[in-house]
Amino acid sequence: MKLWTIQPLEFYNKLIAEGEIHTTETYAEPDYKNAYKWMINEMENRLGKRPHRKVYPIWAWYQYKNIKSRKPDLRNNGFLTRGTKGVRIEFQKPKNQVLLSDFNLWHFPLNNWYIADDEKQESEFKELLKVSKAGIIKKDNKILKIKQITEQSWKKIFDMNYDCDYVTDSFNDKKIQATFWNLKNSEITNVDYFIAK
Repeated sequence: MKLWTIQPLEFYNKLIAEGEIHTTETYAEPDYKNAYKWMINEMENRLGKRPHRKVYPIWAWYQYKNIKSRKPDLRNNGFLTRGTKGVRIEFQKPKNQVLLSDFNLWHFPLNNWYIADDEKQESEFKELLKVSKAGIIKKDNKILKIKQITEQSWKKIFDMNYDCDYVTDSFNDKKIQATFWNLKNSEITNVDYFIAK
């Protein structure tokens, strides 16, 4: 599977020097700690355990804009802090070591939002929130936890065939990100240097 990751030059230099690289919590946005923990749990369930408990996902692009524009365009800004020396690393990774997810839908876990398929489902969920106390409701003799319902909805981000006009695009128009545990220099096929705009 061909992927691209955009990283600071220091990341690349360390990868070349050591032959393999992992990331840690240091690289994760503190405001998104819960979403990262959820993603780590999903990766462990789907890809296998991380090499050690301090390892965090490495992020890459499978489809940056859509199926016709898969490779990230370095003429765009926002990849790294302005003025930072960076690299776009193209590499090949076995499919069974990569978890793909819908980039736009990833914003739902980041913001702790429920992913509804339509307005009716969203209204029903909002009603559940209103009647719940402490995030727990009783319905049809079952105790439902709002957190569990919300996190269950997030699993839609991994379904590349999930095509719902209400919240996402068809596969050909999706922005698709990839996460994995490590990157080896032997997997690299090309490197482009740039200075972030």
